Amino acid sequence: MHVPPDALSLKVAAKNATVWTLIDVHQYSSELHRLRNTDFKSLWSGNDYVSVHLNGAVWNHFVQNDYLWEAGEKYSLNRYSKRQLFELVIREFFSTPTPALGSFVVENYARLPVSYQIGLQMRIGGQWGDGNRYAGDKKSVASCFMSETLKTCQAWVPARNCSVFLTTDDPEAGAIVSAALQSHGIVVVQSAGTTVHSEKSDGAESDHLKPFGDWYILSLMSRLVASRSGFSETASWFGNVPSRALTKVSTCLFTDESTDIPDGAELFQTEAH
Repeated sequence: MHVPPDALSLKVAAKNATVWTLIDVHQYSSELHRLRNTDFKSLWSGNDYVSVHLNGAVWNHFVQNDYLWEAGEKYSLNRYSKRQLFELVIREFFSTPTPALGSFVVENYARLPVSYQIGLQMRIGGQWGDGNRYAGDKKSVASCFMSETLKTCQAWVPARNCSVFLTTDDPEAGAIVSAALQSHGIVVVQSAGTTVHSEKSDGAESDHLKPFGDWYILSLMSRLVASRSGFSETASWFGNVPSRALTKVSTCLFTDESTDIPDGAELFQTEAH
């Protein structure tokens, strides 16, 4: 199974008549045993590339599939720990942005004043079939993020000489937080455009610019205030950026997240075979 040189090459690949197939692995979430038993080799035959969208929980079942196990053996992927694989993928696929992504990052990053920069990532949920990520109404959740961002700014820059790069899946919550922070004299920057969920994308390069660009910019920040999400977590690892994540809305509890990539567990669980 060949992987394209970068995550934003979908459009280029299409021009070269390369066939892309999106396997919506989430459809198997209620019957995870099917992930282990489905003949993906036959399902994917005839395609030059296969793009699989899934999350960490589903992955643990997905890699127990015989076909994936054989692929792991063939390419020696089962020799890598999760930490090693993450470092390998980051180095090979993400270290150098494509021209379009590079322009997006440079243009939006340049809008942030030269000051202490805070990356604010809010994954609220409630869209794209994703249930609300936090208990409570959006205003309460937004208030928690606003308060924590202010606290972070005051702790590190008493004069509040900080700026915020904001990214969220919920424009309403984003508008609430942005207005509140700006009322305190803090510059808030958001990239233009609408985030297209991976499961609704038709593979156009423009669909991926905002999420990848926002993620890349988060990795350049001084600190992150975020949801407990792989989006901000991996940005923190990539840029070695200290991060605090919201863990309890009722008390607006944020906890420090480790910037270290998890180690230990092997990518392919040997006990599965």
